[in-house]
Amino acid sequence: MTAIKPFILCAVACLAASAAPVVQAQESYPSKPITIVVPQAPGGASDVMLRLLAQQMSLTLKQPMVVENKPGAGGNIGTVSVARARADGYTLLFNQSSQVINPALYSKAGYDNARDFMPIASVADGAFLLVTNTKSNVKSVADLIAKARQQPEAVRYGSAGNGTVNHLAGAMLEKAAHIQMLHVPYKGGAESAMALAAGDVDVSFQAPASIQPFVERGQVRILAVTNAQRQPGLPSAPTVGETVAGYDVTPWYGLFAPKGTPEPVAQAMHAAANQALESKALQDRLQTLGVTSTPRSREDFARMVSAETLKWQRVVKETGAKID
Repeated sequence: MTAIKPFILCAVACLAASAAPVVQAQESYPSKPITIVVPQAPGGASDVMLRLLAQQMSLTLKQPMVVENKPGAGGNIGTVSVARARADGYTLLFNQSSQVINPALYSKAGYDNARDFMPIASVADGAFLLVTNTKSNVKSVADLIAKARQQPEAVRYGSAGNGTVNHLAGAMLEKAAHIQMLHVPYKGGAESAMALAAGDVDVSFQAPASIQPFVERGQVRILAVTNAQRQPGLPSAPTVGETVAGYDVTPWYGLFAPKGTPEPVAQAMHAAANQALESKALQDRLQTLGVTSTPRSREDFARMVSAETLKWQRVVKETGAKID
């Protein structure tokens, strides 16, 4: 036993020495600027939202938060770049619902959310509106369903492109309501909103901020919100789920880190994000973007991400919406 003891003591000392730099790094985190990648183009809702959040978080963390836009391939390019980054807390990802949709939708998304990422912080929930042109005789979700059943594929619904959330929101409605509509993809939400206002399509699923100008001009009518609950800013608008039981499409936004990021680092980032979301000024700015701040515990956020993953996997499988 006495001969073995020096070996054990030496091994313990070596392990302690190798762990010391990691512990010290975690205790001093962050000690340099943090890059947060947003896999969408500059100027979009995600980009603006992240810049507001990053500015507030930098005050808590006492380090600059560098926002880096990496759009392309439906968000996959930027997302994959973070999945392959060092798991040290200095490269993070700010993403939306597409984070869990794309691995099911794309045959080669390049990442697996559960394998490559850990949820850090829930930031905000958005809303989607089911809208129609005011010249249309469709004035409710029930009207829309009745028309689509009477004339399969006569109802045209516009989206921001194949595989986008507003495309899948329509596909999900078709499946849930047992109807058929004709999907008309456009190059972005703005183009699809203009097509609806012009009467080129009958209905569309749109973010409030992008469609509000057309509503104010009397070109577009709100039929319902896609969220599970009615929205405070639109108390008179029913939910789609009030007509089609179980229907719920709630866009969400959150922070993710590469899998393997040390737990103390993940907790520090979570705390900084939640503290930033306590700012009344930030909450008000988010409201102007049509989203509501949603600080959740990491456990609740992880459960939500898992549930959303299963939901969208099912939607993609049932609708056959696949991108090669």
